[in-house]
Amino acid sequence: MQTVFLPAVRWRFRAFVARQQRWTVMHEAVLLKLIREPSSMRELSSQLSVNEQVLTATMSRLMRAGLVELLIENEIGRFRATGLGADIIASGTEPRVEEEIRPRPINTVFLPLIDGIVRTSDVRFVPLKDSRLEGGLLVHPTKRMDSRGHYDTIYDRLTEAVRLRPNEAVRSVDPNSIDVREGFVEVRHETLPNLPEKDAKAIAKIVNARRRGNDLKSRPHDKPHSMDLPELTVPWNVDDLVVGGSRQKALFEKVVDAATERIVVLSTFIDIGNVDQLWPTLERAAERGVSVDLLYGAAGDDAAKHGARAQELSMRAASSRYSKLIKIHKDSITCHTKFLIADDGMGNYVSILGSCNWLSTPFNAVEFSYMIRHPALVAQIAAVFRRTSQGTKLSNDLVSFFGSLNRWGDATISTSLPTENVGVKLKLVLANEHAAIIRRAATEAKKRLIIGSHRFGSTAEQAMLVAAANAAKNVEDMRVIYSMIRKPQFRSDVTALRKQYEPKGVKFVHLDPQKKRTPIHGKYLIWDKDNAVVTSLNWASATVSDEDQTSELGIHFKGPEVGEEILRKLEKEVPQIDGDFQTRAKKN
Repeated sequence: MQTVFLPAVRWRFRAFVARQQRWTVMHEAVLLKLIREPSSMRELSSQLSVNEQVLTATMSRLMRAGLVELLIENEIGRFRATGLGADIIASGTEPRVEEEIRPRPINTVFLPLIDGIVRTSDVRFVPLKDSRLEGGLLVHPTKRMDSRGHYDTIYDRLTEAVRLRPNEAVRSVDPNSIDVREGFVEVRHETLPNLPEKDAKAIAKIVNARRRGNDLKSRPHDKPHSMDLPELTVPWNVDDLVVGGSRQKALFEKVVDAATERIVVLSTFIDIGNVDQLWPTLERAAERGVSVDLLYGAAGDDAAKHGARAQELSMRAASSRYSKLIKIHKDSITCHTKFLIADDGMGNYVSILGSCNWLSTPFNAVEFSYMIRHPALVAQIAAVFRRTSQGTKLSNDLVSFFGSLNRWGDATISTSLPTENVGVKLKLVLANEHAAIIRRAATEAKKRLIIGSHRFGSTAEQAMLVAAANAAKNVEDMRVIYSMIRKPQFRSDVTALRKQYEPKGVKFVHLDPQKKRTPIHGKYLIWDKDNAVVTSLNWASATVSDEDQTSELGIHFKGPEVGEEILRKLEKEVPQIDGDFQTRAKKN
């Protein structure tokens, strides 16, 4: 069987991996004992019935964290708790005991045919112009490969190359150690070892075709693989869905104040004045040693304006004493998604997904935010963000964090959590899935369909009014609720559409802030009693291409009374959504 050679790029470099030691019962027991009275190592070992070797390791970590110090009196060494150690016990907080950073050699091979990475030890890498290539069958790339594997930076794939534990993160890479070399990978049999089944079959197809004399050239993956995110079943707690304005600020503070390790905030826009009201909360987190990353997603004409604001915030952070912990990323992620991801202080991660622009809102408009606790759902958001941020200059540390978060969610839990009384099905809605779900809602609805969009724009008719008119044939309550009219659309244009679609059963509800109506920035769908969607996408003004999966992100809820409960929350916050004020205005 003749050997086939597949195009490849080999990467060799040294990564610096930080391992965060967690607070344990042993740390607390030793610190409690030393608060009461200074003790020698032998005394501690005897009193706590702990092996001296284990005690030495524990004491070393406590001292490196500044919680314990050594006193020498009369040539006798005793340990005692520092003021910081006593404060930790008094406050009941759990600090990072230490962060140990070690170099780790990385040897990987990038295969453009499958857009994947394999370990060098699993394949035979052959450099260009090697004599071994002369007797084999070469599969040539259709264009010269970028030596970095046609990615903006090798760091985009670090987390796939470095095998990390949940408490590990790649802090940096030694730039002097990077060795990138183009070449080929040798395939003597049908495929390569240790590949996922899908990739192994793809390699086998190309190898077998080449042996038959057909050179199936490697195809550049300008279009990323389509993401397929599974539906998950979780216990339902309606309080995890927060509807309102000031309630969003309270939710932000609650989640940030609980974090002990990491906080990441993605907001489409930045407003310096409105960030000021959150800054003390972020500084409190940094005071506890929490890493904070602030990102924005403005695109087009807005990118430069909000980039300048990000630069201003970055300078503020750099001049503060928390410059190493609060990072403002100056390059836009170029998406409309809004989320917050943070650890919960107990070893898990949570995420808030919805419509709230955390870094620009004055918290005066009604927003929808859902607190996600399911590890696999948090991991899915991490996976979407990694796809969204490809090509953006992010810190190695942040890229590594999202990669490890993705793997943590996959490894922590299966696709469902135990449900006690009511289980709700949740599914993330990618950008290009929104059109399908609004058509689905229009088809499935039997009694009610409510479409909520902050903006009403020129795309409204095709984006949702046609579907709304079809739904109105079957439902008693078909409402389109909006707050702002987006240029180049004018009130006269909306009036013309109202005259066209209201006779078909579509009720337009304009919560105009200029007329002192409560504005709703939230974007949502509610149909019948059992279905709802909360999202970042403006149903009545946004356009999304069929290939775009990452510029918007929402979540679909399906379960008994879920839609009804969400609607009651909204009606309590904004009674005007029934639109009756418009009827009264016409009569007057």
